[in-house]
Amino acid sequence: MTAAELTAYLSNPLVLFVVMILASLGSAFKQLYEAKRAAGVELTMGEYLAHWPETLIALGGNVALFLTLATTGQLNLASALGLGYAANSIAGGIMSASSSATTRSATINPKA
Repeated sequence: MTAAELTAYLSNPLVLFVVMILASLGSAFKQLYEAKRAAGVELTMGEYLAHWPETLIALGGNVALFLTLATTGQLNLASALGLGYAANSIAGGIMSASSSATTRSATINPKA
């Protein structure tokens, strides 16, 4: 594969969408590793992806970011990798904040 062929391949929007999804999975693997290292919790990737709200937020974020990048002409390998990774990280943060808020609410108002 020549440099020109590789450049053309990595300019294909479908390939870049797959790169975004793979970057999100990379973020998921990192979260699984961190959970195991910090808390000793072992989850499989299937168990991780079975948390539907987080998975759907990450997937929806990837689709929205892909469409935004594609329509603004900003879709390239670097943006696909970075924003694909970020989409899963943000989804995890949203779900953590939601769980944390629910836990705090239940602690403050146990009868509510």
